[in-house]
Amino acid sequence: HIIASIQLDNADDLWVSTRNGLSNIQIEGNDFSNASFNFTTYSKSDGLQGNEFNISSGFKTSKGELLFGGLNGFNLFNPSKIIENSQVTKAILTDFLLENKKVSVNETIGQHVILKKTLPFTSSIELKYKQNAFSILFSSNNYIHPNKVQFRYQLSKVNPTWVETNAFNRVATYTNLDPGEYVFRIMASNGNGVWNGPETSLKITITPPFYATFIAFVFYFILAFLAIQLFFRSATKRIQLRLSRAQEKVEHQRLLDLDVMKTKFFTNVSHEFRTPLTLILSPIEQLLAKNTNEETHHQLKIVNRNAKKLLNLVNQLLDLRKLEVQPISLNI
Repeated sequence: HIIASIQLDNADDLWVSTRNGLSNIQIEGNDFSNASFNFTTYSKSDGLQGNEFNISSGFKTSKGELLFGGLNGFNLFNPSKIIENSQVTKAILTDFLLENKKVSVNETIGQHVILKKTLPFTSSIELKYKQNAFSILFSSNNYIHPNKVQFRYQLSKVNPTWVETNAFNRVATYTNLDPGEYVFRIMASNGNGVWNGPETSLKITITPPFYATFIAFVFYFILAFLAIQLFFRSATKRIQLRLSRAQEKVEHQRLLDLDVMKTKFFTNVSHEFRTPLTLILSPIEQLLAKNTNEETHHQLKIVNRNAKKLLNLVNQLLDLRKLEVQPISLNI
């Protein structure tokens, strides 16, 4: 700003006229280097003749009044009689926009009614998971200096600190929000920058898709539990089957070994029988050739026939053993 004039009032506060309004500077502290400064700027909307003042047009009267001249006249006032604006200003939510389209009361969007009442009388809003891009328009109940009202807003889980804006940018926009519960909070200051109004809040719930709901996760848990149970049952059956097959192989091998032992035993016994039978048959045949007694000859024939039959059985046992060890060709 270009300073046109500077005047000191009776309270030792500075009044500075510029080309863009009149500013009051309150200095707190005796040490100028560590002092704090409070600025209050007045414009045409506060009753000034205009926002632009003339160079060196400031004057202080004997009554403590200050006079500043501008392009459209002059302003004469007593600083001690200026009353600070203590009006309580409240932020008001005016409109709700979904994808840059205003949502009306009882309007069905995606088979779902978002606003059942006007936004100032709505405490909570429920959105689908695809409706995660929206804007909130707001205003205030300050009609004295509406252009000087300041706003600060915050959306939980999104804005870690307050976002400040002015009366010329009264919209908060959010996009690509995750499903969950959010709280939009907003405050407004009066024309003098005093934040003395109550806080306005709006609860916004974005519902998750079906596959991400609590019921879906319970279903996933049950499905995973059944899959694990099925896997363990299948694995147990495979292990039992392998054990059963292994036992069958062991039993089969045991039976084979037992069969081999039996065959060896019969073979050995057959060999033991064959030699005595051969030795028995030879003397009997000699006795048959020499003995002329009919009764004795008949008895010897019986002994000889049974001995040969027994020898034939022993030979068959030996042939069976040979078949198990090696093939035997058929002689016709």
